[in-house]
Amino acid sequence: MGDSSSRHTDDESHHGPQRPSGDPQGRGASFLLIQAEAASRLGLIQTLGTTGEFMGVELYITRAEFWAENEDSPITAGEWLSYIQSDPELSLDTSQGEHFARWHGKSAYEEPWLDWFQGNISTKWPDTALYQKMLQIAHALGGKVQDDDGTLYGSPTDWQFDPPTAGGA
Repeated sequence: MGDSSSRHTDDESHHGPQRPSGDPQGRGASFLLIQAEAASRLGLIQTLGTTGEFMGVELYITRAEFWAENEDSPITAGEWLSYIQSDPELSLDTSQGEHFARWHGKSAYEEPWLDWFQGNISTKWPDTALYQKMLQIAHALGGKVQDDDGTLYGSPTDWQFDPPTAGGA
């Protein structure tokens, strides 16, 4: 697997817009903590040692065996931009980066997003609906969906995370 130098950090621009208190979809820190605790109980995430801090979840659309080692099989920026233009549910949001897209499908999040960086398309903490959209995109681009550790998600039921909707939080 890739070395730690190929891993992304939360302050890199490819992860989308800066979010308050590390929230992946723009909600407050309390909402994120409640959701992380629930996800931890379900086994979706783990806490780090004795500090009780939660690890984030990022899913990638990739063509590689492991997303961080995709030099031989990248999804190109041009392919991603063409796909965005062909999909009426996606729109480019260049205020967040030149490859950043908003998804306009039904989501628990107010502004679900996907971003291209170094041959992969990713998002943080996708809800079930956005994950299923990722599967659709992966199929169209000849890719697959995997997490930071390389675990593959290929079925619509492999990933389920349904936080309360923004209006109901």
